[in-house]
Amino acid sequence: MMDLFTDEDLIKKIVLGDLQAFEILVKRYQNLVFTICKNIVKDSFVAEDVAQEIFLKIYQKIGQFRFESSFKTWLYKICYHTCFHQIKLDIKNNNHFSEELLNNKSEDSLGVLELLTIQEKNNFIKEAIQELEPLAALLIRLYYYEDYAIKEISQITSLSESNIKIQLFRARKILSLLIRQKMYQYV
Repeated sequence: MMDLFTDEDLIKKIVLGDLQAFEILVKRYQNLVFTICKNIVKDSFVAEDVAQEIFLKIYQKIGQFRFESSFKTWLYKICYHTCFHQIKLDIKNNNHFSEELLNNKSEDSLGVLELLTIQEKNNFIKEAIQELEPLAALLIRLYYYEDYAIKEISQITSLSESNIKIQLFRARKILSLLIRQKMYQYV
């Protein structure tokens, strides 16, 4: 029945309020969205939450889809941005939370082991960032810790936006390897 409709047909029906069409679109793309999320955030539970958020965004913004590209391309863009936004939030919240705990002299509901785990995790990240090349470390700090947009970083560094994205991608890969090495050495 409606499974035979194209994405474009389903989108037009969704814009008119057809929830069954949206359900079909979700079923059509739920595995793809979850896979993209899991590959980016690296955690199945977080990936499920982010996937739900993505479908909520799609439903809310479906009227903005202009058919200038394929729906799948638009979907990828939303997945990419939502996943990396989640990573930024996680990094920011973990660091903020850790600093808050370190600055708080009283015992919290967290056990000492949990506190040490958070501290150690942040130490691994900070040490790894220090080992990056200066430009890579700067880009990581500006983007993840200072919340600068790519465009703003471009203005700061005089690098093109595409170059910054490539540099950040490479820096994240190197950072991930450095953190893993440090964790294995620690254990």
